[in-house]
Amino acid sequence: MTHPNNILNVNTSHGTLKMNLTNRFDIEPWADPVSGDELLAEICEHLRSVVILPPGGELAIALWIIHTYLLEPANSPQTFSTSPVLSINSPDRQCGKSTVKQILDRLVARPCATDNISTASLYRLIEQEQPTLLIDEADTFLMQKQEMIGILNSGYRPDGFIIRQGGTNFTDPIKFPTWGAKAIFSIGILPPALYSRCISIPMKRKRPEEKVMRFNVYLRQRQAALIDIRRKILRFVLDNSSAISICNPHLPECLDDRQQDNWEPLLQIASLCGGDWLQHSIQVAIDLSPPNLFDETNLAEMLLADIAEIFDINDDDRVSSSTLLLMLIADLTKPWVDYRRGRPITQSDIASLLRRYGIRPVDQRVSGKVLKCYLASDFEDAFARYLGRAATPQHNSDGAIDTDESTRNDNQEMPSRLSSI
Repeated sequence: MTHPNNILNVNTSHGTLKMNLTNRFDIEPWADPVSGDELLAEICEHLRSVVILPPGGELAIALWIIHTYLLEPANSPQTFSTSPVLSINSPDRQCGKSTVKQILDRLVARPCATDNISTASLYRLIEQEQPTLLIDEADTFLMQKQEMIGILNSGYRPDGFIIRQGGTNFTDPIKFPTWGAKAIFSIGILPPALYSRCISIPMKRKRPEEKVMRFNVYLRQRQAALIDIRRKILRFVLDNSSAISICNPHLPECLDDRQQDNWEPLLQIASLCGGDWLQHSIQVAIDLSPPNLFDETNLAEMLLADIAEIFDINDDDRVSSSTLLLMLIADLTKPWVDYRRGRPITQSDIASLLRRYGIRPVDQRVSGKVLKCYLASDFEDAFARYLGRAATPQHNSDGAIDTDESTRNDNQEMPSRLSSI
């Protein structure tokens, strides 16, 4: 039985509230109460049968699927304070992303799959349908659409919206809500700000000895079971949404604030599923949330750590911008040697990353020349706040850059001038 999405508060044998949700999801809930323990196990088993996932990936996806049924329309009371984007990413094709998309298209709430979409269509679709967006081939079009990325970013929280011209003559500013569930499939990772809002599932091409069922065969055999899972999810949500909304699970302290925000809705659901699901989910959250080297914030903190090590090695109170660059790219294990998609980081890149901490190079006289230099004293606050290091001691060293005492006197007479490279 189906019902128009705009009909609410209709009394049925399921009760008013249940009919509301039935309307929104276009399915009838499972007749009997559903065990969260058994529901998660069933969804995970279906995922494992057709696709190779990283350890814990099937649980993360299963919890994310359930969370799509708990998102209310914008401006309504919400179960969650965030809705993490599900990023299904891989280094190349044929890694199982399309299979995951096919499963999601049959299990999530109000699925809307697209291989491309315009910016205007995106926010109007979100406003009108409150879909679970399944955006495929994102690497072919999304990276160049900064406005669209901004819309996806803003939809991370229930109060997210954008303002566009509307009305009869398109002269009135109109607020369009952007809140909603989104899964994005791409080769490579997403832009940093969007990726930071993601539960990331890194896919790999399966090895010859790794066997799964071909999806077409699976679908012929188990399509009815997928429909039953949707009905069971809806019944579980109907019975447990209030309890889930007040859950306050322990969030792993090793995750940063944004990662905790991403995983909190999924851990709230796991809390109501019984068994060992919560502890298992916490471990999965940790395992699937490694430091992201392509996230600009983490890159900046890594740069701070490397510069702290350089100051320790040099045992000096300053380092020139050019020397710092050479020392950074000398370590082939760090991202600086191919920071610019195969090309080394530049002095300008270094300055840009450090500027967020209020650190800028200053003019210093070095061996009779005025060079751009970074002073150890300028890093003390950032080292303490972001690396947990004590204040860097000031050295009167022989110095790797400048050992001439008369030059140091010249430095003291020369006022420092903050500038960018």
